Amino acid sequence: MFKKIKDIIPSSLSRYGLDRQAQASFVCFIFKEAIKEKWGEEVSKNIQPLSFKNGVLRIKVSDSIMASEIQLNQFEITNKINKKIGKDIVKRLQFRIK
Repeated sequence: MFKKIKDIIPSSLSRYGLDRQAQASFVCFIFKEAIKEKWGEEVSKNIQPLSFKNGVLRIKVSDSIMASEIQLNQFEITNKINKKIGKDIVKRLQFRIK
């Protein structure tokens, strides 16, 4: 009997202890896509996801103005990520200014 790949991958990641790392990578990827969609390609170059752990997505921004802009849109961004993942895992954003 054949299994669907979408059923095999999560169980394999979990078996080898890689599910958290994969989830963190996926959160960072979705964040980057959400930023591109909201502010465009040029602005997104100045905003980089650093890590995701315990519900906190850490990001690096070019200046305090961009950090403030993202902070104002934090609810929208976290909702977009959580909706795409299908779980409420991103609780907040934390900023580091270059």
